[in-house]
Amino acid sequence: MAHFPTSISILNVAGELLGTSRHDGSVAVDSSFALRSLLRGRIDRYQEMLVRGAGGAHSMLHENRLVDQAISDFLWQD
Repeated sequence: MAHFPTSISILNVAGELLGTSRHDGSVAVDSSFALRSLLRGRIDRYQEMLVRGAGGAHSMLHENRLVDQAISDFLWQD
């Protein structure tokens, strides 16, 4: 962590299928968001997004319009 760039911005997107034990079919939500504790106080900007439902399946996150919009908003914020 000592070599991780401090000026980086991260949008951490995780999915959660409904009726599951908080996972996207491949990765647990807690595992996805474990990055938060590693980066706390080390980087300029860190945001999380949790997508629930069918669109939150691990293999579907890159197909999700809400995720696309969140990425666009994150990248182009002032």
